[in-house]
This record gives sequence, C-alpha cells and structure tokens, in this order.
Amino acid sequence: MKTKNLLFVLLIFVGASFLSCSKDDSGDGGTTINYVVKATYDNPQDHDGRIDAEVTNLALTTPSGGNSVSLNSLTPLSIGKDWGPYPAGMTVRVTAESVLTHVTVTVEIWKNGVLWKEQTAMGTDAYVVATATGVI
Repeated sequence: MKTKNLLFVLLIFVGASFLSCSKDDSGDGGTTINYVVKATYDNPQDHDGRIDAEVTNLALTTPSGGNSVSLNSLTPLSIGKDWGPYPAGMTVRVTAESVLTHVTVTVEIWKNGVLWKEQTAMGTDAYVVATATGVI
C-alpha cells in the first residue's frame, strides 16, 4: 500500500512539474539584433588624444528588410535592439566606412544578446570599410 501511495505522490509531483514548465517562445516572436560599431584612431596622439573616431558612412538592415543609412556617426555606437524582432531567414548586414586617416573600424552583430558576427578592418592612409553579414 505504501508503494502505491508513494508512486501516486511521485506521479503527481512529476505531473505538476510538467505543468509548471513553460515553452520557450524566443523563436516565435523573431530575433533581436543589435549592431555595435567602433572606430578608433590607430595613433591617438595625431588626433589630440581622441581615441574614438566617427564613421563617415553607416548602413544597417532594419527589421522590415530596408536599410538605415547615416553619415558621420560618432562611435562607439550600439543600435537596433529596440527596433523590434527580425524574422527568420532574413539577411542582416552592417557596413561602416571611414575616410579619416589611419582608423580601425570594428562592426559586430549581436543576435539575442550573443555576439554572432564580427569584422575588424584596419585603415590605410584615408579609407577603411568593415562589413558583417549573416542570415537569421
């Protein structure tokens, strides 16, 4: 009799545990994308000690599939996580260019809070471009 009661209590406990678990809906609402752009002078002494540079051209994929383009953006820059979910199968891209002298540019794509894609490009005398692309 004790075995049946113990089995019954165990069965109730296991059933209650399954009922209290919820399904992870993170994939149902889309993917959160955040773009991070960094541009630094290779030799800050040449620029009055300023470390961060600006990027001359910046293009980011928006959740609708369009591009957000801006000129002369100050860095470091973090944008996109509040734009809404990106659908599965979508290609996302971030491109940052600088026409400043001796600048290193890093672009990152963070997917659901985890670094997913990244590229760093070291500038030459007056031009550098970095692009990161991925399919969700």
